[in-house]
Amino acid sequence: MSDSEASSGKVRTWQVPLSTLFMFVLMFGLVLAWWTERSRIQRELDDLRLETEIQSRLISQATPRDNFPLGPRYFREPVREGTTDSFIQAIEQGNARSILQMDLSLSSAEDSVFKPIMERLVPLLELGPEAEGVAPQSCTLQVLKEQQIYSRNPARMKPYQADITEKILAILNSLEQQQHNPRTVSDAFEVLRKFGPNSSAEAIQAMTDMMEDDQHPWAVKAAFSVQAMDPKLSIGPRLMELIEVRHPDWQAAAMDLSEYVPAQQAKDFLKAQYAEASPADQQIIIQAIGKIRL
Repeated sequence: MSDSEASSGKVRTWQVPLSTLFMFVLMFGLVLAWWTERSRIQRELDDLRLETEIQSRLISQATPRDNFPLGPRYFREPVREGTTDSFIQAIEQGNARSILQMDLSLSSAEDSVFKPIMERLVPLLELGPEAEGVAPQSCTLQVLKEQQIYSRNPARMKPYQADITEKILAILNSLEQQQHNPRTVSDAFEVLRKFGPNSSAEAIQAMTDMMEDDQHPWAVKAAFSVQAMDPKLSIGPRLMELIEVRHPDWQAAAMDLSEYVPAQQAKDFLKAQYAEASPADQQIIIQAIGKIRL
């Protein structure tokens, strides 16, 4: 056999394994590409089914909005001079009807009327034996909330912020208040939140400690308050943790989540929670997703 024939035989000997190997590599690549595309399409279909179900439930839950929700109480006559004693007496006695008639009117009162009332109103937040039976703290907090929302000049509440903050901390640290007066505690958090930036390091630390405690019944409220008190803080990740562990107040965290993380991130997170949630929790998550505006 000549050298050329021997060389040709070697080439033919290796050509079969190489071509077979190439064919297997090509087939593997095709199968991998097919599986990757199939998985992508399946994920998109699953996501589409979930989105369709969510939108369907949102439509079924939609209710007409009241385009004019303000009732007659929003058009009360303003509080006038000489009514300080009657206003404070109504709060001390827990006279809800009288308070209802005057609290919103106070927001439009002149400073000469507003200041004397506030100077006597803030001390009513203090806890003590005199609070038994009439709960002036609750009525006082409701009035303070009204002033923060409807006052023609919210800035005039600022001089009282430090004193109010100190007294609210005492309310929030009272186990008796937490157990027996949840409305008072909830209003206290709201007043702190609506005040906005707060210079009290003690109050900010107290809110942070409550927020970080999974077992604290007011962790979500504390998160909302501390972010308002110190806008540099980011509470979004903590709210998502509280939603994941189904904190007793996780519904509030879900409803407002998109205010503290990007809208798309909030929606993706809630959709992932929906896929694993119980039917009852799914209803809550759907409502939360419905509030998100991309």
